[in-house]
Amino acid sequence: MSRRSPDIKLDILTLTPETKLPEVDAIVHTAAIMSFNKSRASETHRVNLIGTFNVIEWMWQNNVKRLFHTSTAYLFDNNDYEVSKRQAEMLVARLCKTYRIKYTIIRPSIIIGDSQMRGKLPTNGVYTGLKVIKQAVDWYRNKTGTELKEIRIKCNPKGSMNVIPVDIVAKAIADAIEQDRTGIIHATNPNPPTLEFLVKPLFEATGVRLRFLERFEPNTLERMVAKMIKELQVYLQSSYIFSSDIECPALSREFVTQSSVKH
Repeated sequence: MSRRSPDIKLDILTLTPETKLPEVDAIVHTAAIMSFNKSRASETHRVNLIGTFNVIEWMWQNNVKRLFHTSTAYLFDNNDYEVSKRQAEMLVARLCKTYRIKYTIIRPSIIIGDSQMRGKLPTNGVYTGLKVIKQAVDWYRNKTGTELKEIRIKCNPKGSMNVIPVDIVAKAIADAIEQDRTGIIHATNPNPPTLEFLVKPLFEATGVRLRFLERFEPNTLERMVAKMIKELQVYLQSSYIFSSDIECPALSREFVTQSSVKH
């Protein structure tokens, strides 16, 4: 499985039933756009919904009867991404029933880096927030000539963030294939880290102390940061509790730091 590869030539937006592929026994559909930005709403809809439709139509016309569809645990309609993934699940269930395609839906929570192998990290999702913090640190240093010590971020201080390493999600998909599991698999962290747990590793990764507070009067820099991570605020202010169907080792502070430091 790869996030990006020069060997991947297939575009699900141009996929048609006539597209020729090598012999296929099953499709693992993980292609999607993860964006919370309203300016990309149309693109998000096209890739996540129409692209999924194209994949299933291709399967039907080419007599491929097994689908493993990657969705998300976040199906609360907080943004266009969540809406598109919920609608895609409904599409999968309806079309697969019509075409008699056996399907499995995998619902991961927030996917972070690989816990076993260091490599290129994601640049979207929660990693957008890390980039914003790094930009704020650099801006403050250039503006004042001194190092920024602290940034306060509005959130639920008693909350947690359900993050899960990408290799754990990949294993859940591989296990589903091997065991021929159907239905819905919740690929979420059964013991998600608290926001308080994240303070120290994020300090080591960014060089600035984050304070997670429910109420405070922000300064100019904190207002700028809040504006830049506006789409992520709902994930910091709401403490979602998810079912989990998989095992996930406890995340160490060292791993969280290494999964953040390149940003």
